[in-house]
Amino acid sequence: VMDCPDHYRVICAQIQLTGDARLWWNAHWSMRPGEKEGCTWDQFKELIRGKYYPSYYRADMERPVLALRQGIRSVDKYEREFTRLGSFVPDLVSTEEKRALRFTDGLLLA
Repeated sequence: VMDCPDHYRVICAQIQLTGDARLWWNAHWSMRPGEKEGCTWDQFKELIRGKYYPSYYRADMERPVLALRQGIRSVDKYEREFTRLGSFVPDLVSTEEKRALRFTDGLLLA
């Protein structure tokens, strides 16, 4: 799915929606006839995030990542926790540069 065109990514993702998410998706587009086919992958992600992952929740999930410090942990254990927490807030670690900056911010430098 990652190497296919945006339009197909959206189609594949919307097929996976079930229950209330599918109802919401169909209702959202029923008010915008003709626009659904033009929905890009980025638009799809923003719509889903806006509905099911609101900004106040993202902020709550970012706090542990931003506060994470190596402390007495080994670098391996710190890295595992960093990776685990980062998986909940992918925007904070979306590039190697962002990931490296966040990671080194919490390292115990001797």
